[in-house]
Amino acid sequence: EILQKKRPNDWIFYLHTGKDKALNLCRGLAKIQNLVIEDAYNQLPFRQIALKTLSCDVFVFPSLLEGFGLPVLEAAAAKRPIICCNMAPLNEILRPGDAWFFPYTHIKPEKWQHPGVIAQLHEYRPEVLAETMEYAMDHPKESQERAARAYERSQAFHYLKVYKPLVAG
Repeated sequence: EILQKKRPNDWIFYLHTGKDKALNLCRGLAKIQNLVIEDAYNQLPFRQIALKTLSCDVFVFPSLLEGFGLPVLEAAAAKRPIICCNMAPLNEILRPGDAWFFPYTHIKPEKWQHPGVIAQLHEYRPEVLAETMEYAMDHPKESQERAARAYERSQAFHYLKVYKPLVAG
């Protein structure tokens, strides 16, 4: 909504949450003109997901919760500039100069259906995310420099470097 008001023609955002889930979280999403909600993202072949990642100018990952950080690692390997929350594991995969990290304001526990499972949601101010997105759009040279550093960092997580020591152990 913030970018829609300030810069209506400068961006398009693909959200892969799923339409029903996204609209249940925020009914206002249906009114955003430059927002495409991908309803079948989790059913797409990996190649199509990779091509979507490659096609973006900036990979924005507004997740409140992330277990392993694979989407961010994939974006780094695709040489895309990245915007994500300053939370683990994202800030363990990438360093501050590799991506734009926006801060979270607090952690909110969320109980799941399985007994004893509690997720830690990293909540943040949407204004800060929007400002970070604007900055990335306004600084394409810096975006590409960060993308190059993120790519170099992503090579440390190449499966051959990760699995060889695991299998040898």
